[in-house]
Amino acid sequence: MEELVDPALLVEENSPPTLVFQGDRDTIVGPQVARNFKDAYLKENNDDIAIIWMPYGAHISDIYFSGVYNQTFMYYMERFMYQYK
Repeated sequence: MEELVDPALLVEENSPPTLVFQGDRDTIVGPQVARNFKDAYLKENNDDIAIIWMPYGAHISDIYFSGVYNQTFMYYMERFMYQYK
């Protein structure tokens, strides 16, 4: 059950490309979780992971669809998906 709290425990060599949208003010899923997740990918020699750090972003900063966080996320998510289609 620990893997439900720590996604780094789920990473394998063939884990899929992953885009993480992380607010640096997230108090629910702290920034260190994203760092550990990326480190786990790199430890498995899998560099198909990217983290978008959002300054002052909280856990659900992208919920307001026309807001600046969601617009930024959509821009990079579309490009990430195109890269790995």
